[in-house]
Amino acid sequence: MNGDVLGSEVIVGIDPINGVYHDGGDVLIGGEDGAIQSFTIKGEASDDSLFVADDFGRAPKADGDKVDPATDDRFSIGPVTP
Repeated sequence: MNGDVLGSEVIVGIDPINGVYHDGGDVLIGGEDGAIQSFTIKGEASDDSLFVADDFGRAPKADGDKVDPATDDRFSIGPVTP
């Protein structure tokens, strides 16, 4: 992404079953369909943005640096539960 990502959600490989994300009923699709292999945000990724996938192949980049999805609250590996 060439610019900033502000107040956004990018969700890959999650089936919300009932059409509503983050309500506890989401199902992980998994495999290649649930992975983001490469992800770079050249600008700012705001703290209220959320990036969800089953796997992040290479470490994502945001705010000019590599990000650890396991420790960065903007990232979730697998469904987000309430």
